[in-house]
Amino acid sequence: MTIVGFTGTQEGMTSQQIAKVREFMISLNPIKAHHGDCIGADAQFHSICRDLMIYIVGHPGMDAKGYSRKRAFGKCDEINPVLPYLERNQNIVNECTILIAAPEGYLEEVRSGTWSTVRKARKANRALFIVFPDGTISTE
Repeated sequence: MTIVGFTGTQEGMTSQQIAKVREFMISLNPIKAHHGDCIGADAQFHSICRDLMIYIVGHPGMDAKGYSRKRAFGKCDEINPVLPYLERNQNIVNECTILIAAPEGYLEEVRSGTWSTVRKARKANRALFIVFPDGTISTE
């Protein structure tokens, strides 16, 4: 049973990332997909999943003041309670068997939600696929 978690830049994926993530989702044929319901890459991933008729679970996040200013409000099949971003990201990792990450750049960053989620997936021993801006994939 493949359950995909997704994390990506709020700036949105490149066209190469979108194409590669879509191709990857077709090949994986997951029963569910989890994402953070944020603007940018999460919203694009949501559209891919809708097009492929994949069941979507949203994990909206909030900042330290309790605001969700970057929420995309995607029409998910299931929505989890709004949680602080780092806690929300851990829940996405906990729920998936595979994590797909679409970062803005090529180098791991310390203060990045996308890279933080990647580190959580590594620690949890999840299958990890990082789709870089040029569409290349790193597997771990």
